[in-house]
Amino acid sequence: MILKVEVDIKQILKLGKKFKWQKPEKCNHCNETKLWGHGFVISFFDGFEQGLYLKRYRCPYCHMVLKLKPIGYFKKFQADSRTIFSSILNRVYKDRYLPGISWGRQHFWFTALKRNIIAYLSNAWEKGVIAGFRELIRMNKIPVTSSI
Repeated sequence: MILKVEVDIKQILKLGKKFKWQKPEKCNHCNETKLWGHGFVISFFDGFEQGLYLKRYRCPYCHMVLKLKPIGYFKKFQADSRTIFSSILNRVYKDRYLPGISWGRQHFWFTALKRNIIAYLSNAWEKGVIAGFRELIRMNKIPVTSSI
């Protein structure tokens, strides 16, 4: 399970495993308050040449592993959600993708968003892809994922 936390991603890069993560108060699965440190996992994010160490905790009762991740990133995405949204905005209003990010990635986000709008909001959705992106976020869906 991924827990999104408010952290400075640049400090995580700078301090590595010495970064002081705030331990979750309880397990989100069983509400147990005793969590054990469960090491680190390396995750890659856009704008950083090396992987960042993200802290994990484990519940000794239900065995759920909780990975802490900076707020602003969708599950399994290296680009932050603001960059993805900016790419979608650029595509809709300027009919081009953002410079500096591969055309293929941005096209993937855009086509996945259109598929998700049809899947979750119906093929009769007439409010446009920007409104669809926001509505999918409101529904706790990742708007640009290929997993439905």
